[in-house]
Amino acid sequence: MAEGHSEDSFWRQTFATFGAAMRARRRLAHIRMQEAFAVAHVSAEMTALAGIGKLPPLDEYLRRLEPPRKRTARDMIVVLEDAAARGAQIRIRKREG
Repeated sequence: MAEGHSEDSFWRQTFATFGAAMRARRRLAHIRMQEAFAVAHVSAEMTALAGIGKLPPLDEYLRRLEPPRKRTARDMIVVLEDAAARGAQIRIRKREG
C-alpha cells in the first residue's frame, strides 16, 4: 500500500508473488545502498583531491559536457599543415578563387 497499490491487490497476493515482490524490494534497497556508498566514496575522493590541489576546477568538467563545435575547412587545413610541418607526406593544393 505504501508502494501505491490498493489494499485489494495486496489481499489478492499469493505467497509466491508476495515473496517475489519482497525479494525485489530487498534487491532494490541493496542497489540504492550501493549507490549511496559509491556517491559517498567519490565525494570523499574529490574532497581529498581538492585538499591537495589536484582536483581540476568545475569549469573543466562542465566544458567536457559541451558538444564539440563543428570543424570548418580552415580547421582541417591547419591540422594538415601541422602534420606536413612535422614531416608527413601531405600535399595541400590550394584552390584559386
